Amino acid sequence: MPVEPIKVIRGILTPEQLEGYYWGNAIKYLLRAPYKGQYETDMDKLVTYATWLKELRRNRVKNVTGDSSPQS
Repeated sequence: MPVEPIKVIRGILTPEQLEGYYWGNAIKYLLRAPYKGQYETDMDKLVTYATWLKELRRNRVKNVTGDSSPQS
């Protein structure tokens, strides 16, 4: 694949839209994991989206406050 879809998505969505995209996908993988027969894969994807969400929110706080310390 010449272009990673996530890079395109990150390039065209606003930070607020991207946050919603990450939330939506995290919820999707959480809810479907027990039923699709790919529990480990779905949980790994959930962790990926949750990590991206955490990083996005941390960067947004850092940009607003100018603070570079870790946020909880």
